[in-house]
Amino acid sequence: MNQTEKDAIFEALERSDAELARVTEDLIYLLVNKGLILFTELPPVVQTKLLEREKMRERLGRSNVSILSDDDTL
Repeated sequence: MNQTEKDAIFEALERSDAELARVTEDLIYLLVNKGLILFTELPPVVQTKLLEREKMRERLGRSNVSILSDDDTL
């Protein structure tokens, strides 16, 4: 395999990683919204990352239902 092919594979993996991260994020939102897990049960670092991403999307003007339910607190 030459370097160009390797670079193409690495680029495809990077795109796939970003897409998979979004799938994972959406899955967490689904589980929280269905009451199967509580947001506060997630490790603090995960909570922080999800809230940061939610804030970034809000800044882009995308309306998003908050990952926190009315009874969840940080």
